[in-house]
Amino acid sequence: MVVWDHDRKNVLAIAFTPLVFINPAGVVAPRPYPAQYIYPSLDAVNTSNYRHFHAEPLGASAIRFDTHHTQFPSGAEANVKFSLDNPSDAAWRQVTVRAKLLEPDGKEQANQVVAERVDLNPHGAKLSQEMKFPLPPGVRGIFHAEVEITDTSGQILATNILELGVNPLPKSVLLFCAHEDDDGTQMGFLRSLVENQVPLHIVYFTSGDAGGCDRYFQHSCGPAEALNFGAIRMQEARAAMGHLGVPPENIFFLGLPDGGSGKIWYGHPNSRDPYLAVLLACDHAPYEGLLRPNLAFARDAVVDATEEIIRKFQPAVIFTAHPQAEGAIDHIVNNFFVVKALQELLRAGAISPDLEVRVDRIFDLKGHPATPYRYEDDEFYVSGEAMALAQEAGWFYQSQGGNREEGNLRTWNQLQRSEGYRKVLDWKEHEGWNEKE
Repeated sequence: MVVWDHDRKNVLAIAFTPLVFINPAGVVAPRPYPAQYIYPSLDAVNTSNYRHFHAEPLGASAIRFDTHHTQFPSGAEANVKFSLDNPSDAAWRQVTVRAKLLEPDGKEQANQVVAERVDLNPHGAKLSQEMKFPLPPGVRGIFHAEVEITDTSGQILATNILELGVNPLPKSVLLFCAHEDDDGTQMGFLRSLVENQVPLHIVYFTSGDAGGCDRYFQHSCGPAEALNFGAIRMQEARAAMGHLGVPPENIFFLGLPDGGSGKIWYGHPNSRDPYLAVLLACDHAPYEGLLRPNLAFARDAVVDATEEIIRKFQPAVIFTAHPQAEGAIDHIVNNFFVVKALQELLRAGAISPDLEVRVDRIFDLKGHPATPYRYEDDEFYVSGEAMALAQEAGWFYQSQGGNREEGNLRTWNQLQRSEGYRKVLDWKEHEGWNEKE
């Protein structure tokens, strides 16, 4: 910008904008990360070169399981696929392949011969096999599928074990998160839904534009940086959930301001008076690709958008944050938006009264603020393979500590095998208890 005198002979002042690079119209490219992050782009996140983290049984290399499906519904049939190979230098003649299913307490639930009188030549072609085990209804826990190769004398040549997570599964799920990365407490559950083709849709209320923006840009963020950073966090959510198998078309964003949910809920109930987000310098959602573009930062607008997506997908189970959740105000109000939308839909006869509402587990019950609801604690069991995928998915949240999580790699034995949650038994009641700050 140049300021001239009247005759355009003398320059009175001049200023230059910082150099910027833009993508040509219609071109979508990964957003590069600055040097303080491990990976320059999310495409570079490596989840394949580290998996040497658990000891294998005798000759396990001869038996390789297909690990893409290790979560099953109670009462269903577990179809376990594997391949056989002879890694030794001597031929294996007339071997028997036997498969067992062990219950969570170690009791043998099934024992079957998969193949017998099989010849496996040294380093020969792999032989594909599968076994089907009926799972008892109503039972949950970590089952084990065990495969053995024995010779004619009964000596074990090779054995391997695959963990199977078994739980009752809902018919469909809608998950609401306050921020991108708040899905982390239930990633094993989400992977189980994907493996069993249970309809799953995920909604993120805010775009997380404040959480780590200054670290990303190495200075305090203004509106332009915050807008860019929110887009980066949405990109991370698509990548993390994509690693679990959730397609991008099942992921939705509302674009609320990070940290502003409390102001929206308590101070701006009406769209005629939306909340002006300081960091984003706007009062309507400014991002591209939102569920409802230009959404007003007001309680009625957010609840209406929440009702829209619940009405559309008619889930059997809704997952949201715990009311009065520990941490940021966005977590608390996440629950408020969802439950208010449910109560309004129920009055209109638009949803079933049997719809189940689940929230995150609370660890410090004594120190947790009281709520009027009654709860029922529950546990969901997850195989080691599914939890390994969940661990890896967290690395894609690079701006939110994904690099640190990768540095603190949990070994096979350190991975948890369950995720806790609570059912809200009386979500239909207690309207209005949370509408005054």
